[in-house]
Amino acid sequence: MTRVNEHRLGVANGSHPLKVIEPVFTVLQIEQSNPIWMVANTMTVSLVTNCDFVAGSIITISGLTGSDTAATSVTVSSDFAGVGDWDQTDGNLTMVLASTMTVNHTYVVTFNLTNPRGGQESPAVSVGGTVEAGPIDAGVVTRGMTKVNEHRLGVANGSHPLKVI
Repeated sequence: MTRVNEHRLGVANGSHPLKVIEPVFTVLQIEQSNPIWMVANTMTVSLVTNCDFVAGSIITISGLTGSDTAATSVTVSSDFAGVGDWDQTDGNLTMVLASTMTVNHTYVVTFNLTNPRGGQESPAVSVGGTVEAGPIDAGVVTRGMTKVNEHRLGVANGSHPLKVI
């Protein structure tokens, strides 16, 4: 038999019979703009995938606890989603992709949360989801996000998400 050597979902030789990969984020970085309490705070997330995440796939950023953002939706600025469902209690932002995220391309997502009243350390933040793959979607392993280690307004590691003084 002759094998067809074509890409599928951005995976080299993805057309080979039983060629299987586990969809993951190869870059998963997060930072904030402002560590001061009770102000709007822009979160910036950078993501790279190891395969195409097609429209309809879901990305969930979890663990953003302690914010004072009570809304049930948050405006998202990105190449693939314009709004995210927000769960303040669990600190989860869930986005359904409106367009494809292409393999090995850096996508930047920004959204605003309101910092809490009073200080807190940065919570552990993770990202996971599902890739739309036909009748059965493929789960994306939830992994801890890398926090950018920079000063913000003179605060050491003030770039860590929801670290508030």
